[in-house]
Amino acid sequence: MTIDISINHASPDRRRLELEDSGDTDNSDLHALVRALRFPGEVFGDAAAMAPEARCEDGIWDAVPHDLEDVLADFELTAEHPLKVLRATAEFLHLHQLRLCGHPWLCVLRYEDVSTISYVLHLDLCREDANDWHERYLHMLASRDLRHEAFSISLRKRGPRRP
Repeated sequence: MTIDISINHASPDRRRLELEDSGDTDNSDLHALVRALRFPGEVFGDAAAMAPEARCEDGIWDAVPHDLEDVLADFELTAEHPLKVLRATAEFLHLHQLRLCGHPWLCVLRYEDVSTISYVLHLDLCREDANDWHERYLHMLASRDLRHEAFSISLRKRGPRRP
């Protein structure tokens, strides 16, 4: 099963992110996940206007698919789970009219018995406000049973913007 991420512009007031089953392999899901993480505008639309491309910990995006696949396999997950989390995140940002400000940051940690995927989204807010929205965001994820230690997204204050 593959999941494509696309934004539905059916209503000018509200954008809705949709996941569509296109019937391809898990490898396509992984490719869609890497692309969604690297190019946040494809997932978050106008909310990501000031965050054209994400950065990754090692700066080498070619290694990211393998690293993601390894971490997800450690938890017996597929790329479908993080894609669902990204969809829920996009809906949350659009619903509350939150905007990204700064490049998102992807970190894939694998050390001894610890492995996790962390994705930081910098909001166009001060630290205190961003922390408040992050708490609300975590509650939303929990209510949809989407919180998992394998993949997490953090909403943080304005972040770095590099050329």
